[in-house]
Amino acid sequence: RADALAAARGHEAVDVDAHAAAALDDAYAPRDRVCMAGTGATYPKHEWDWVYLKHEDQRKRTIEILEGLGYLNVADDVVNKVSRLYFDNRETLSPLECCNDMREAALTKASWNRLINKILNYMMTYDPNRAGPEPAHGPILRQMWAELQKVGITVNGDVEGKLAGLGVKGAYSSCHMSGDTAELSKASSLFHKLWIVAATRDKLDPIIKQTIDCSFGNATANSGEIESLRTDKHGSFHGAANDVAPLCKRYVNPQHARAANEMFLGRGAVPRGTKLLIGNFGKGDVTP
Repeated sequence: RADALAAARGHEAVDVDAHAAAALDDAYAPRDRVCMAGTGATYPKHEWDWVYLKHEDQRKRTIEILEGLGYLNVADDVVNKVSRLYFDNRETLSPLECCNDMREAALTKASWNRLINKILNYMMTYDPNRAGPEPAHGPILRQMWAELQKVGITVNGDVEGKLAGLGVKGAYSSCHMSGDTAELSKASSLFHKLWIVAATRDKLDPIIKQTIDCSFGNATANSGEIESLRTDKHGSFHGAANDVAPLCKRYVNPQHARAANEMFLGRGAVPRGTKLLIGNFGKGDVTP
């Protein structure tokens, strides 16, 4: 019928199916982005699908968005203030159990998610006229809340304003294949992206980078030294296991330290007065 109508009007016949298929291909094709030029990357998702940043093109696109909205420096400032409030008050906040017992000062996706949820839950029920004293962690959480509002985070875990599109609720962990699934709220998703953007641009406060006592968290916090996510080519555990690149020093050094401690302590009782010094030291702090 379409062909007959085209012929009657003197128009060229159109293959409707092929035309529709071409239109769909064009609509779903990855967008050309300046940050991806020359990389060969064709990651098909849009920023409103990213629960957290997994690929380098996602990180670069997020930076472009923050720059375009005039929020890049604001985001850096919020991330640093919230992080410093956490580390400067770790003993007071430890009962909240944001980090697990094995890694008390590890700020990973899971621990940030717990901390953000603790802040929002506290503010949801906060009453300045409450009877009795405020818990010790209360004033600290309220200071953190004041910072989170600057990037549009709301008390119900959503994100409003210009950065709303960067807050994406969704799964981030399969919980060690237990059958459960852990999710980030929109608020946690946004904050973790901002933290990664600051870390990879070396904008984190040095105190924050030095205080994290988890090899994963430490490598992430110090990713400014490679100006990238810790991908396979930058020595991730997955990359090392698949011979893409050697394991990065941020992962190797803690493993060597554990092995040395096990060897030292595994020889039996140590002489009385022996001192074992553990910590982060620069070349000027330790004499060879």
